[in-house]
Amino acid sequence: MKCSNITKIVGTGSLGIATGVLGYACSRGIDNLVTLIDNNKLDQRVRRLVARVLRSTRYIVAICMTTGSYLLVETFRRSPASARHLYLIYASLGLPMLALYYGWNVWPLETTILKKLSRSQNGSPLQQKKQDITERSSLDGSAYVSVEGELMEDNVEDEVEWAIERNQVRNSLTKLGKLYAKGTLLSGLSFCLALVGILGEVL
Repeated sequence: MKCSNITKIVGTGSLGIATGVLGYACSRGIDNLVTLIDNNKLDQRVRRLVARVLRSTRYIVAICMTTGSYLLVETFRRSPASARHLYLIYASLGLPMLALYYGWNVWPLETTILKKLSRSQNGSPLQQKKQDITERSSLDGSAYVSVEGELMEDNVEDEVEWAIERNQVRNSLTKLGKLYAKGTLLSGLSFCLALVGILGEVL
């Protein structure tokens, strides 16, 4: 009986962590990333930070929801008939519900953002062209003169391209924050059911 109480508490705590992570992501985390993008260029440092936050949120929520639901189901299955409370099953249903919602709405948008962030990790076309010119100039000092006008034109095009990409990532993150908020409701419902059930047993 003591073991089942521990698994209930650990399972409920795992659901609470998943809810907290999603709640923080939608209320503060995404807003902080959007502010960071607004105040900085979308360079490799910012790209890596945004990608790290999205992946961390995804993995923590998946692990905690799976662990919590598994422990609650196992507690129900291994408990004697008199201690098999239905709230354990109801709370564990948050995992498949969140998985369906996440897979249908959140995962595709996260994947799109991550692809955009990794697309230019090796540098922009302008940077690659400058590198090529630098290599050529080591052999021919006139290289800079022959392509100076072309570089100025490409510089403008490159800045426009970066601005468009930054706005796309920013808008996608804003939309992702709203999706996280809805996911928080699903995981939060499971957490509340488990917490109220445990408190009901104790009181």
